[in-house]
Formats: sequence, structure tokens, C-alpha cells
Amino acid sequence: MQFFQIANSLGPGGVAELKPDAIATYIGDKLGVPSNLRTTPDEKQQIIQQSMQMFSQQAAMQGQAPQADTPPQQEPASAVEEEVSS
Repeated sequence: MQFFQIANSLGPGGVAELKPDAIATYIGDKLGVPSNLRTTPDEKQQIIQQSMQMFSQQAAMQGQAPQADTPPQQEPASAVEEEVSS
């Protein structure tokens, strides 16, 4: 668990070193959790898809979904240059 916490604290590079599914399977094996009590790869995929759909719906309800008619954001440097030159 400490390695997992350390890797997470390292940011995206540290997180990229980990396989959360494999870690969960390893821990389940070490703790003696029977495989019939754990999800299959197909069930995991279904759960992930359902979670992503729920997240998308919640984001849309909160107005966080990207709008097609929203103008693109400018880089800070170009926005400042435009502001100074006007």
C-alpha cells in the first residue's frame, strides 16, 4: 500500500507505473478472497462503462460538459498581448 501511495504522490508518471486491477487481484489473492466473490474481466468492463456514463451525465447536469458553441480559450501570453495592443 505504501508503494501505491508513493507512486500516486509522484503524479501522472508515478500513476502510470501502476496497474490498479492487477494490484486489487494480487491483494485479493493474498487475503484469500475466493474468485467467485470477485468480478470477472467482463463485469469490470461493464462497471467501468456504467461509471463513465454516470459521470458524463452528472457533468452534463452541472454544466461541465464542453459546449460546442464555446469559443476556444486563448493561451495566457497571447491574451495578454491582445489586451495590451488594444
